[in-house]
Parts: sequence; structure tokens; C-alpha cells
Amino acid sequence: MKVALVPPLRAPLALAAVAVACLTGAALLWWAQGALATLAAARAERAGLETLLSAPPRTPPPLVARDETVATPAALARHLRLAGARDGVLIESVAAVGGQALPMIAIEIRASGPEKALLGFVGTIERGTPTVRFPAWRLEPDPAGGGIVRLRARAVAFAGTGA
Repeated sequence: MKVALVPPLRAPLALAAVAVACLTGAALLWWAQGALATLAAARAERAGLETLLSAPPRTPPPLVARDETVATPAALARHLRLAGARDGVLIESVAAVGGQALPMIAIEIRASGPEKALLGFVGTIERGTPTVRFPAWRLEPDPAGGGIVRLRARAVAFAGTGA
């Protein structure tokens, strides 16, 4: 009779090989799931960007609201004359300035009155609506005296349909 001095190791080696294969497969499956999730997220982001690109472009909102614009130089002059009368300022002359870049309207204005009233007039116009700015203005004493001051200024407003 033959006696084996060393028992056969084939069964435990086979089990070890199967265990290693299962662990390797599980690791690969875990890695593949992460890669597939990343791929799905990238595809979703691409679909969203394609939707954005295929949509018609949006028109930007206007820079100035409709009620902050002036339709014509005459409308700006009327606005200044009404404000001058309200603030106790005499508007002596108003003249449109030609060659102004669109969408702007510019007029030259001459006014007179007490200094405090003129400064109040300029402040009221610049803080109110429509949006009007005085980029250049100068106060000069009246040659006749009497506490009267003269204002020479350029008023600029956005051109539009007006309120």
C-alpha cells in the first residue's frame, strides 16, 4: 500500500484562486461603477449645455428704464423749464447740441437766480427722473449784482421713448 506523506494541496489552492478572482472582480466592479457614474454625469452636463446652446439668444435688458429716458431735446427742455419754475430759477435759454452720439440728447442751458436755488435746481434734476446729468456747468456772478448768479451748463439725457 502506498502511503502519501504529504496530503494533496489542490483543493485549498483552488479555493484560494477562486477567492482572489472574486475579490479582483469585486474591485473591478466597484471601479467600473464609479467610472460609469462619472460618465453618466458628464453626459447629463453635455445634454444640458446642448440645450442651452440650442435655445434662442436672450435679448439683454435695456440699460435705462423707459421712464428714465427723454424722447426729444424739446422734451428735455420742457422738463428743465418746469423744474426751474418749481425751484424759483429763471431759464433764460435752452439750445440743442448737435452731433451728439446716440442714444444721448444734449442741450446747452442758461439760467439765473439765487445761488441756493440754482444749486437746488441742479441737485433736483440730477436726482430725479428722467435721468439727466450736467457733465459741465459753471456758476458766475451776475454783473448787475443783487445776489443773482448765472448758470451755464450742458444737460445730457438718454434718448428713448420717454415716459
